[in-house]
Amino acid sequence: MAARAMSPSSRVLSSAAKRGFASAQVQANARRVAPALLDIIACPLTKAPMSAQGDYMVSEDIGVAFRVLEGGMPNLVVQDGTLVDELLAQGLRVPTR
Repeated sequence: MAARAMSPSSRVLSSAAKRGFASAQVQANARRVAPALLDIIACPLTKAPMSAQGDYMVSEDIGVAFRVLEGGMPNLVVQDGTLVDELLAQGLRVPTR
């Protein structure tokens, strides 16, 4: 059976886990959006700028959050967006500015 290719962020997390300190900080870093992308990412619904807030990219104009996947790429599929109010009602913390 061929070995499964791992993404760079998966290798970092796997390597950290092997060393015994796969902390929340290491995992959080894997979900950070690259600063260069922050300048060009726009809401897929309104085309307005978005802000990085925790594990989400948030379109503050309409209150919709899009999860940032491992490797730092936001999932901007419209159907996968979640209302910030729904996240808060579920007890998930979405930082606000």
